[in-house]
Amino acid sequence: YSELYDAKKLSARDLVTKTKQTKPDLVVLLGSGGRAASNLLVSLREQGYRGLILSDDSASFPEVLTAAGAAAKDLIFVASGFDGKDATNPFVKAYREKFGKDPSDISAFAYDMVKLLARYSRLTSGREIAQAIASVRDYPSVLGSVTAVAEQKDISVPLKTRRVVLASGEPKFEEIARLP
Repeated sequence: YSELYDAKKLSARDLVTKTKQTKPDLVVLLGSGGRAASNLLVSLREQGYRGLILSDDSASFPEVLTAAGAAAKDLIFVASGFDGKDATNPFVKAYREKFGKDPSDISAFAYDMVKLLARYSRLTSGREIAQAIASVRDYPSVLGSVTAVAEQKDISVPLKTRRVVLASGEPKFEEIARLP
């Protein structure tokens, strides 16, 4: 069962009521950041759903976790393995010195992409650049080792699966090796 959530057409409570009728073993939230994600998490828990909730990293953003509170407990999400607090990472150190704060994985990703594209700056056509990018293997990026997946026109980024745990009411992340 799949349902597109348009907050302008359907409330989180109504969507959860409708979804619960299918008796799901698992709920997956994709691209549901901000208020939509927190409303869905709260509605799921208020209506008694105790099953597994999986998400991309958009449901792990601070504003979502703050708004969802205890409803975010045990949410499992997948995000890049980048740790913006790792002071041994030269990118993190340089970013802190320049901007006075920890970088996000989006900052690291943008840095890696610019650096990778600069590597191919001598190429003049989009086709040459696409071929060069498609040949990337084990590139040592800020995010970790990346490799092009030509058939998907994508570059792999090392991912980690994490669970939201509440320590003294504050959300923290615990890395998990596999789903429960």
